[in-house]
Amino acid sequence: MEIIEDIFVRKLYKKDKRNLLEVDIFSTNSYGKSSVVTEWSIDDIIDVVLPELIGFSILEQRSIDSVLEDITEHSEVRFAFSMATAKAASNFYGLPLYQYLGGIFAKNIPKILYRNKVYDHEMNFLREEGDMRLISLDTLSKIKTQQEKGGNAIKFIEDGICHLAVGFDIEYLEIEEITEINELLRIYEDLSRMEEI
Repeated sequence: MEIIEDIFVRKLYKKDKRNLLEVDIFSTNSYGKSSVVTEWSIDDIIDVVLPELIGFSILEQRSIDSVLEDITEHSEVRFAFSMATAKAASNFYGLPLYQYLGGIFAKNIPKILYRNKVYDHEMNFLREEGDMRLISLDTLSKIKTQQEKGGNAIKFIEDGICHLAVGFDIEYLEIEEITEINELLRIYEDLSRMEEI
C-alpha cells in the first residue's frame, strides 16, 4: 500500500492576491500536486485536514474523499487534496492521470466552451453555447457522481481538470484563457500516438 507520509500546503499568488492553495502529497514511492483558488487559511487546513489524511493509502481515493467530505465544508479545499491524491496514485502506477481515472477506454476529448461558444480541441468553432450542465468543484468521487447524473461541463481550474474531463468522459471543458487547453492538446497527441500503435 502506498501510504501518505507527508503533506505540504502553501498559499501562493494568483491574480495579485495570495489566494492560490497548493497541496503536495507524498506517499512511500509517489508524489502528487494540485492547486486551487481559495480564501481558507492555511492554519485551518494544517490543523484540520492534514492529521486526518496522513497514513491513508493514495490508492484509496473514495475513502480519502469521504474523509475530506466529513472534515471540511470547503469544496475547493476538498478538490485540491482529492486531485493531489489521484495524481500521486497515477504517478505510482506510471499512468497518465486521465488513464488512471478512466482506464483504457478514456479516449474522448471534451469540446471547449470559450466565451459562450463551443470549439473543438483545436479551437475550430462548432456552434453557439449548447446545453451545459456545470459540474461543481469537489472531491473526484463527487465529480464522477455529478457526471453520472447528467453533468456534462467542468470549469478549468488547473491542468488536472483536462485529465479529469477525458478520464470521466465529460463533454465540455469551460476555459477563460486559450492557454488552458495546452494540457488537453498533449493528451490528444498522446491518444493519437496510442492509436497508431
